[in-house]
Amino acid sequence: MFLQYTQFLNHLEKNKIYQVYLFSGEEDYLKQEVLKKIEKIILTTANKEFNYNFYSASDTPPGIIISILTTLPFLAEKRLVVVENIEDWKEKEGEQIVGYLDKPSVSSCLVLTTKRIDFKNPLLKKVNRVGMVVNFSNLAEKEILSWIRKRFSEEGKTISLSGAELLFELTGNNLFNLNNEIKKICLYSKEKKEINEEIVSLLNAEGRVYQINELLKVLFEEKPEQVLKILNNLLSEGEEAVKILGAISRRIREFIYALSSKEEGLSNEEIMMKLKIYKFYVPLFFEQIKKFDQKILVKFLEYCLQADYEIKTGKKTGQIALENLVLKLCGSEESIKPLRKT
Repeated sequence: MFLQYTQFLNHLEKNKIYQVYLFSGEEDYLKQEVLKKIEKIILTTANKEFNYNFYSASDTPPGIIISILTTLPFLAEKRLVVVENIEDWKEKEGEQIVGYLDKPSVSSCLVLTTKRIDFKNPLLKKVNRVGMVVNFSNLAEKEILSWIRKRFSEEGKTISLSGAELLFELTGNNLFNLNNEIKKICLYSKEKKEINEEIVSLLNAEGRVYQINELLKVLFEEKPEQVLKILNNLLSEGEEAVKILGAISRRIREFIYALSSKEEGLSNEEIMMKLKIYKFYVPLFFEQIKKFDQKILVKFLEYCLQADYEIKTGKKTGQIALENLVLKLCGSEESIKPLRKT
């Protein structure tokens, strides 16, 4: 049986556990969330230590796993055995698990996980016949917004739709990162039950993603002092110079694409949808591109390539290369020279 994540949640509500599951897809947070639900159904705090086994396929032969699966649980009805990254198994190793599934133990639940799915894999076909294959693909934006609001509800709080959208835009679609931000907001908002954009913005202001976005917002506004301050904050907090450089290069390419698209007659809304620009940044984005033509932007990209070369070859430190770059992009002719060795 093949199910999507949301369908599988409905299945678990019936408290019926199959003898084998295969979790596929990129969204590891949701896999962990579902594993906790299965664990809660099968085990208790008292017997978990004796009946929960977790393995990585890369360093665990199938024979060991089968031996555990066929061992009776201790003070529990079922044993839970989880094996991650089964794509690391060779074909013959997978065949051993297929053989086990011809007559799986009724007192064990086997959960296999993989990032990618191969519909020709005999193991997948076998699990699909005797158990469940569950897809954990990355959530769409609408699903993530719903998930954010659900997580706040679980913490005893509510968040406005605009607040959820801002949190998503500032943090990205990684559910682990979003969950950490939600916990932080709930901790620091204390007695406040309703979370809005102002609270999200305030509590996310120290985050690196937020600061990178702030850097990109002021970078082309001829405010070199402000840009350098944000840049140095990012670097002092351990952000990688190449990651910051990548964000700057990407924004310049977005400007180039937007200018070309406008010449072809695309509307701002169509460009925004294509580039997936953060909603709160849209007005400023289209104001900023009015300042440039493609010739200037191509020159800016050349500056970025030069900074990339200087960082990767060690000709300049990441900080010096980025400071020189942002000063050029801000319209300043100043250049920061590395200190000479004495």
